[in-house]
Amino acid sequence: AFLQAFTIPFEIAFEPEWAFAGGASGPWQMTNILINVFFALDIALNFCTGFYKHGLLVLDNSAIAREYLKGGFAVDFIATVPWAYLVEAFVDSDEAMRETE
Repeated sequence: AFLQAFTIPFEIAFEPEWAFAGGASGPWQMTNILINVFFALDIALNFCTGFYKHGLLVLDNSAIAREYLKGGFAVDFIATVPWAYLVEAFVDSDEAMRETE
């Protein structure tokens, strides 16, 4: 998320040609995809990572899931979903639908 806090405004402001060379497989997009995959793996691992409660290590999967869902899951999910790609996909499909009318 820290890296994307700098790269996304840079993309929006300057749209550098070198970053987008190669379309969806360009270096910028591949970097963003790898970052999103890393964070998605982090979410999966958080569902498997125990936590301490009252000085005791809790390793029960359902308790771990409940604790993570109550805690940091929402922030992790919002930071991990590739919103720019989803918006672009919906805008492109909307434009394509308008062209066929």
